[in-house]
Amino acid sequence: MIFPFKSAPRLRDLARNADTARDAKQWPEAALAYRNLLTRYPDRVDMWIQYGHALKESGYLVDAELAYRQAIQRSPTQAEGYIQLGHALKLQNRREEAATVYREALRHDPGATVATVELAALGF
Repeated sequence: MIFPFKSAPRLRDLARNADTARDAKQWPEAALAYRNLLTRYPDRVDMWIQYGHALKESGYLVDAELAYRQAIQRSPTQAEGYIQLGHALKLQNRREEAATVYREALRHDPGATVATVELAALGF
């Protein structure tokens, strides 16, 4: 007898569910959906950043910080992780740390104007 096994959700389907919740600004649902995706695809840097964004928008700033750090750990030369981490730190009033990671973003991408603007806004 052959048992019909339900196949595991594919990345595309999981991402579509998460992105749909994100686009609808249903932040807690989006965070859960990205977390679910990351349990199956833990090396997806872009999804760690989206997960962090959904957490940040849900008000979970420390958790967002940890998600962005996961993205940076997996891709330490990608500026976007540093920029998003800087935003989370800034929202926690950790200005010096935010400035440090914005500078790190610029080290990896000198054209990252968001990092330049954020540093100026912080007075650095």
